[in-house]
Amino acid sequence: MADLDLGPLQKAAFDALIAQGVNALDDVPPNYLGFPFVELGEWSAVADDLSLSDGFEAVLQLHLWTRAGGQKAVHDLFKLVRQALHNKTLAAAGYGPVIVFVKSLVTMKEQDGITYHGVVHATFYAYE
Repeated sequence: MADLDLGPLQKAAFDALIAQGVNALDDVPPNYLGFPFVELGEWSAVADDLSLSDGFEAVLQLHLWTRAGGQKAVHDLFKLVRQALHNKTLAAAGYGPVIVFVKSLVTMKEQDGITYHGVVHATFYAYE
């Protein structure tokens, strides 16, 4: 597998979300109350080397948070995330074109009874 550097992919995803008007954070401060927002969360990656190019498939887990509007607000936030990332080609330093697909959404109501949470998985295909 190519040297695994997810930093440029994180920056590309962050920039795409911000450009779409999403309140995106990659480091959420404790007790943050700027709802709604999208938190760039955990990554997983596996080798996806082609015969002529080293690369990997990386999955970014995004967390969607809202306290107003219930499940519909999570779905509306998901639409913005999907518009920003799904079936897009992003530029990331050190890689050729990075192709992104948004593959899933799971929504839930948190135990506090007022916070709604969505979990999105976006898959990035990155090659040198």
